[in-house]
Amino acid sequence: MDKQNRLFATIAIALIVLLGLALLGIGGWALVIRPKQRAVQAEETATAIAMVATPTPTATATLPPPATPTPRPTNTPVVPAVTDTPTVAPAAGQATETPAATPQVTPTAGAEATPPQTGFGPGSFLVLAFALAALLFGARRMRKA
Repeated sequence: MDKQNRLFATIAIALIVLLGLALLGIGGWALVIRPKQRAVQAEETATAIAMVATPTPTATATLPPPATPTPRPTNTPVVPAVTDTPTVAPAAGQATETPAATPQVTPTAGAEATPPQTGFGPGSFLVLAFALAALLFGARRMRKA
């Protein structure tokens, strides 16, 4: 019986060590690799938003407007209204500027939001590892009794 106890202890310790290594690997991934992936993903998202924000011109075919009959002019004299408001005309070399409408895209908070953290965390895995070890040793003790 002593040889079976030693074999069980060896297997249990090997499983605990394997579980510990897996937890260290997951922790390393969460602390080293995942932040780099998030940075690359944020950069790709910013690039995609910038690409969507720049309009691309496209050629469209337009038909000439259909001919509409114009009404015949009448002989109505037009009297200009006299007002006392002075108007300032631009100088001979100045050109008037008309503002052009440019589309502006503003990123929303939803693009940068992270999904809620759900599932198991690092603390949960440690609790599960100890519970598994306790289950293994408890099962062995019950079997022996």
